[in-house]
Amino acid sequence: MTRLLKAFGLSRLFFLGAATAAVALSIFVYVALSPLEVVLNHHEGEENIISTRAKDVEGLLAEQGIHLEPGEQVLPSPRHPLKEGMEIEVRQLIYVEVKNDGESFPVRTHASSVQELLEELGFPAENAFGVCPPLNADLQPGDRVELSPYRVVEKKEEVAVPYDIEEREDEELPEGRIRILQEGEQGVQLKRFQVVYDGEEEIYRQLEEETLLKEPVQAVVAVGTKEIPGVSGQVASRSGGRAVTVTEGYASWYGPNFHGRRTASGEVYNQHDYTAAHRSLSFGTMVKVTFLKTDRSVMVRINDRGPYVGNRIIDLSRQAAEEIGLRAHGIGRVRLEIY
Repeated sequence: MTRLLKAFGLSRLFFLGAATAAVALSIFVYVALSPLEVVLNHHEGEENIISTRAKDVEGLLAEQGIHLEPGEQVLPSPRHPLKEGMEIEVRQLIYVEVKNDGESFPVRTHASSVQELLEELGFPAENAFGVCPPLNADLQPGDRVELSPYRVVEKKEEVAVPYDIEEREDEELPEGRIRILQEGEQGVQLKRFQVVYDGEEEIYRQLEEETLLKEPVQAVVAVGTKEIPGVSGQVASRSGGRAVTVTEGYASWYGPNFHGRRTASGEVYNQHDYTAAHRSLSFGTMVKVTFLKTDRSVMVRINDRGPYVGNRIIDLSRQAAEEIGLRAHGIGRVRLEIY
């Protein structure tokens, strides 16, 4: 009896194992033979959703009766296994013209965009070339792609650091007059830039490092507060044999179009320095410029001539105009204190 029960148990286990294996095999066969849906891009970009039982790209092409002609390419490669939702593209070899560094040459390519063409040719696509048409543009037979190599140059420039001005009220000094108690002196800062050129044109610069070579020396001036009836406009005083003139008028600024050119003094104009142009003041004259709209001041050094437009009395560098908030306005009324 015991032997019969054991035999019955073994038979039952065998039956269950066989049934499980049969179910697993059925599932495997069903999955293996179930069609996949893939996207086939063929004939000038026409997309078709295809249900297929092919195992790889090559099998799909054979199933669809597609034979690659000379010059055609399929992506992914023919041996690539198919997966649900995969995109398969058949590309025709096209001719385009590439112009690089002044020389033109024809190229046969399967690329569908400018970026793919550059990758196919081994050109770095990021930050190395000015490309026309842009990288994401589609390629068509006969298109012309122009590459303009950028030059990256390290440049070092010494720029003036403006000094602060401490003003002390002086009740004995007439209003509008200034007496210099301590001469101010600009500091010097070394700036290192990475500058990008397209041909000879500077198109971008990035500040890499700043080093202070010389600390600025603060100026201390006494400002008169004693009222004198009937005195207005331009006021002059003398202190220690040196004249200080206060006047008002309109200021403008000049920048990128003159950057790197020679000024009337012979210096190279640097729009990032604290300088200005004046019609008659001696080169090297220090002028305190206050933008009346913002009440912000900056010290500039005269190294150029101008402005010669309208009733403007001074033309500031871009940096100086930025310092007092004038750059955004273009033109504004200022007060000059000429030392």
